[in-house]
Amino acid sequence: RRVEGQSTTTTTMTATRMAMTVATSLCSLALVLLATATSASALKVDSTLLEKAKEDHVWLLSIRRELHTKPELMYKEYETSKVIQRELESIGIPFVAGIGGTGVVATLGSGEGPVIGLRADMDALPLDEESSVEFKSENEGRMHACGHDIHVTMLLGAARLLKRMEKQGELGRGESSSISNNNIINISHKKTQNHSLLVSHASCHVPC
Repeated sequence: RRVEGQSTTTTTMTATRMAMTVATSLCSLALVLLATATSASALKVDSTLLEKAKEDHVWLLSIRRELHTKPELMYKEYETSKVIQRELESIGIPFVAGIGGTGVVATLGSGEGPVIGLRADMDALPLDEESSVEFKSENEGRMHACGHDIHVTMLLGAARLLKRMEKQGELGRGESSSISNNNIINISHKKTQNHSLLVSHASCHVPC
């Protein structure tokens, strides 16, 4: 099966804006859930999160395009996992790799419970991409046609925002876990129980 891609700049910009928006939403939801779980009524969601996310526009765009060029099928996302690990290292977030084979679990916070999990897909589909965009799939028979390149991008964006808040002492007493894998993995390398797990998906009505 072959899929025609769109070659306009608008398509990419829309996908990146969606990644920024969802990254902000994930941060806000995680903070609200942490506040609820810890009874920390003083913990406030920063209303400028979206503006802060916009500062990462170029970074988000480059990650999404890099991932789009190298789609990998389920349980074989070795290069995708390396990109995630590389970016987490650059942000300064500790992680455990090799979960379920290629999954990555990154953790922020004090190490105390409760844990709020943020989860994203990372696998591509067995399709050929027919597109003229400069970042089209370089792997024959594989394509990010379901938006999982955006999934990973938005989760990394949320992780970067949360790390900034952690440095500023605004993350609170709880813990936030970012999970990237094919399936929902309710797991942490620490013996703390998840309070909530947030899952998001790209809209089929928005070009990606």
